[in-house]
Amino acid sequence: MTNAKALLPLLAAWLITAGFHAPAAAWASANRFGGHSYGGFGSATHDNRWGGSTSANAFGGWSHTNAYGGHSEGVAGYGAVHTTAGGFSTYRPPAYGYGGYAPYHAPVAVPYYHAGC
Repeated sequence: MTNAKALLPLLAAWLITAGFHAPAAAWASANRFGGHSYGGFGSATHDNRWGGSTSANAFGGWSHTNAYGGHSEGVAGYGAVHTTAGGFSTYRPPAYGYGGYAPYHAPVAVPYYHAGC
């Protein structure tokens, strides 16, 4: 019986320390409209019920994809780029007061046939 009395304080100490732990770093939440949000370790994401998604991280980066295939992404202090579903991109510089550049699309090779060949 003396062995059980000696182990009882050790067992109690172990159970108390097992009950204390750090809070979980990850989280998730659903809303009543069909979307859900989740995150952890310096990032967060929200998915809406129509297929769009928005993400952000602790370093100032973010991205958004809409249900139609358009995509925007950027980093605080560096500007942002939006790309449409058709492949056209627009850059928005970080400085206030400057407009974004005109839409850019990669050049396309156009066949040229010389008369007389």
